[in-house]
Amino acid sequence: IPNFGFLTMKVFALLLTYLAYSQAKYVDLTYALNKDVVMWPGRENTFHTEMEGESADGTWVASKGFCISEHSSTHIDAPYHFYKEGGTLDKIPLDTLLDVPGVCIDIYDKVQGVQNGRANVIPNYVLTK
Repeated sequence: IPNFGFLTMKVFALLLTYLAYSQAKYVDLTYALNKDVVMWPGRENTFHTEMEGESADGTWVASKGFCISEHSSTHIDAPYHFYKEGGTLDKIPLDTLLDVPGVCIDIYDKVQGVQNGRANVIPNYVLTK
């Protein structure tokens, strides 16, 4: 889990605890965080392995690291992301994120189909207004 500050991690832990002990049923729609994740335009995906192999004394060592933009994969944006006076994530009450109505935006026909007899898949389709 990326380090977005102690308070954000505390909110995340409270959310996980709530979900673990609630009677509600949830579906995990999280996208994997890996080298193929779609990035915010203009951001670089810099996954890499720092070290993997045997050290000089023969001990196996695997020390991996990565750096990635916060606006990638599945995440939540605070109002501040697009509004200077908007609140940051730690200012959003946890109870406003649970049991709220959702909206399904079906873009299936825009991201895959058949064109000229070949599969036509757009893996990084971007929604706009």
